[in-house]
Formats: sequence, C-alpha cells, structure tokens
Amino acid sequence: MDTILIFATSVSIDLPLGITENGNWFLRNVWLIPLLPAVSFFAILFFGKRLPRGGSELGIAALGIAFLLSVCTGFAWMNHRDDYHGSEIHREVISANSTTHGDHVDHHEEHTDGHGHPSIAVVNTVKWFEAGGVEFTAGTLVDGPAAMMLLVVTIVSLLVHVYSTDYVAGDRRYTHFFAFLSLFSSSMLLLVISENTLQLLVSWELVGVCSFVLIGHWWEEKENSDAALKAFLTNRVGDMGLLVGVSI
Repeated sequence: MDTILIFATSVSIDLPLGITENGNWFLRNVWLIPLLPAVSFFAILFFGKRLPRGGSELGIAALGIAFLLSVCTGFAWMNHRDDYHGSEIHREVISANSTTHGDHVDHHEEHTDGHGHPSIAVVNTVKWFEAGGVEFTAGTLVDGPAAMMLLVVTIVSLLVHVYSTDYVAGDRRYTHFFAFLSLFSSSMLLLVISENTLQLLVSWELVGVCSFVLIGHWWEEKENSDAALKAFLTNRVGDMGLLVGVSI
C-alpha cells in the first residue's frame, strides 16, 4: 500500500491540503462584503429617518458595492485557481511504495476539483476567543462555491432592496424594515464565507432572527405574527440538528 506524503511550498505546512493564506487582495479582504450591509444596518437605524428616502438608499448603496466586490472576488478566485504554478500556491504530492518493497516513485500532481482545476481555498483568520486552552478563530474562507454564492446572495439581496422601496412605500416602519433587510443580507454573506462551523452557526442564527423580524413586520395582523412565530419555531427545530453536528 502506497504511503502519501504531502509537502507544501509557499504555504504554511500547518494548513491542510487545498488551503492557502495567500491570494489576491479581494480574496484576502472578502470580509468587506458582509461588513458593508452590516454597517448600513446601524447607519439606517441611527440616521435612516433623517434621510430623504428613509434609509433605503443606504441599504441599496451597500448592496450595490457588495455586488461589485463580489464580481471582483469571483474574477480574483478564477485567476487564483488558474495560477497554481505561480508564487501563490504550489503543492507537491510524493507517492512512495511501502517499505516492504523498498521502491520510491515520485509523482507531481495538482489538487484538483474534479474538473482539472486546482481546488485551493483562501483562508484568513484572527483569534476570536480562547476557552480551556483551545483557541477559537474567526475568519473567511473563499473557494469556488463561496465565490459563486457571494454573487447569488448580493444580486438577489440588491433586487429585493430595490423592490422593497415600492413594496413597503409609505409604511410607518419603513426604516425599520430596511435596517433588518440589510442585517439579513449581511448575515447570509457571512454565512457563505464562514471559516469554521461555530462562526457558521452564529451567522445562521442571525439569519433566523432577521427572518422572524421581517416575516412579522406587520405584526398587528394575526396572520403575519403567526407566520413569523411558525418560521421561528421551524428554524429552531432545524437548529437542533445543526447544533448536534457542531458538537460532533
């Protein structure tokens, strides 16, 4: 049975195969994408009612910029994926026969995604907190699916923001609606690029809270408040499975 020895050059050897800390500026600073709607959430809450359009312009502007950054991140990911022979990433996989045979054969292979393209995720982390001698990190991880979902979430959220300017026009809680719509978008984007399962869980819970608030926006009508409560309880039941998975 062959023994597979994995070596990495230009990459920290502490990182698993297919992970690198190096990458384009957009890949290393992808945290700016969820940050923009998060900032607009607070800006709309504090200043929205003083603005001509009730704060909706802040949410639309934040998602518009986030969408442009997502497009740039997508192109940056494709360049990063294709430039695997450059200084950013180069991995060597050496296959050797078992010691009983005493043979040594070298093979140079790229870690691919099944379609001939290198599957090299870009991760950047910072220390979140430490408990019981265990260090928990928070950060971002960008790979092919994450880059795609950034585009999907930002463009759909942008369209929802634009549509909502007419959908809730004249509503007395117009500013409140757009504030939580921005927080909802930020939570989804953070979920997409979460570097670890604990961070993903926090993002998921924020999505659930925002869903509850938005579904029950017109809480004076019993049908709406019941729907919000139903969505909240349904999410919490589903969360139990997610919590079990995180614990495992």
